[in-house]
Amino acid sequence: YLEATISEVLRIRPVSPLLIPHVSLADTSIGEYSIPKGARVIINLWAVHHDEKEWDKPEEFNPGRFLDERGQHIHSPSPSYLPFGAGIRVCLGEVLAKMELFLFLAWVLQRF
Repeated sequence: YLEATISEVLRIRPVSPLLIPHVSLADTSIGEYSIPKGARVIINLWAVHHDEKEWDKPEEFNPGRFLDERGQHIHSPSPSYLPFGAGIRVCLGEVLAKMELFLFLAWVLQRF
């Protein structure tokens, strides 16, 4: 349950609400939007993590959305869950950050 709680915290209040800017290498389109070559692209992670089309009651803190029916942690219940980015540019410190968060929060909970 602690891993699910950490995942939900990273979803509802991302460390960086805007991802690192990138530059489009070619003319492309995403849905109805056309993106010209050389355009700067910045992903609003806060908006992605609070999209009602992807998340049921996105403003509600619910670690249960990261648990399956057996109570096991689901690492990514939606392709819109990107607390550390995605693809080739995913944060290299993701595993370390998750481990540190888990150990720190487990330590805090042990003390109370």
